[in-house]
Amino acid sequence: MHRLLRWLITGGTGGLVVLLGLTCLAGWRALPGALAAMPTVPAVVRAQRLVVLDATGAARAALGMEDAAAALTLYDQDSNRRLTLSGADDAFINWMDGRQRLRLTCGITEEFGSALAICLAPGDPRIGMGLLPDGSPSLTLADSLGTSRITFEQLEDGVPKLTVGELLAPRHGGAISLGLTRKLMPMLALYNREGPIGSSITLRDNGEPLWLQFDRAHKIRVGLGIKEGECSLALYDEAEHSRLIMGYTDTLGPECTLYHDRQAPRVKLRVQQRGGFPLLIFFDNTTQRIVCRLNETDDAFLTFSDGTQHVRCMMLADPELTCFDAQEIQRTMVSALSDDGTRYLQFCDTSGKALLWSAPPVR
Repeated sequence: MHRLLRWLITGGTGGLVVLLGLTCLAGWRALPGALAAMPTVPAVVRAQRLVVLDATGAARAALGMEDAAAALTLYDQDSNRRLTLSGADDAFINWMDGRQRLRLTCGITEEFGSALAICLAPGDPRIGMGLLPDGSPSLTLADSLGTSRITFEQLEDGVPKLTVGELLAPRHGGAISLGLTRKLMPMLALYNREGPIGSSITLRDNGEPLWLQFDRAHKIRVGLGIKEGECSLALYDEAEHSRLIMGYTDTLGPECTLYHDRQAPRVKLRVQQRGGFPLLIFFDNTTQRIVCRLNETDDAFLTFSDGTQHVRCMMLADPELTCFDAQEIQRTMVSALSDDGTRYLQFCDTSGKALLWSAPPVR
């Protein structure tokens, strides 16, 4: 026993070292087999929901299925949902505040394209930006009722447009928009409660102004503008055919024209610029047929023309009646009372020479 204790005291340390070395050598020799016996790491982890917890056991992230779509949700330290990413057909990302109120959302839809909305509360978007499938961008500012109040957009043809008010919101009245036409001319449009445009102010290609008034079917009914330096007012029927045009020119003066449903002028009233003498003209489908006017001496004239605009008959207020042939050569003239108080009847040949005349004295 003493010999064993002495060995442990004097030589036991060396023995212990040898013993440990033999033990470690045996362990290293057995290590490859132990590693080979361990299970392999799976290539795929299958689960319906994966939740990541923090040190306190609170959920901080979740990956799983929500509403038949894959979704990733992140939580704050109070377990409030702060971000949700959904892989649904209409993919979206939602950001919430500390009270779990939706404040920012963006998504992509097949029908409306991509969009970004800044919200004051759930269901209360105030600022929206989007890009339609055709590539047209838009920016919208809304009020507390969700009504679009200001919209800036680029139309399909690349023309910009700014709208104040909502075009399709009868409860909030109409709207006004400012933009460019397809020919890049400025246009200001007013919309009524039903949505269609009510009035528009724009410029022609040459820069002349034009104002149009539309009905509820978006048909032009009134037009006011300047064309080639001449101002005019036009009234249209439901087929957008002009039925009345009032205008003024420096050469002809004021003029009013009435049209048939085929846009053919039927009646024209004019005040001649020189002298201010009135002129009234009646048309058939193509040409003027009756002209009534006053001359410089306030004598009234009434002329009748054929289909080729040749004067065939003329009446004066003296009174006097003159008839012409197709070449406008005078053939007959009847005067009921001449300047000297006589009445006469005159017939002429094809050259206009009088062949027979009669002037019996007044009894």
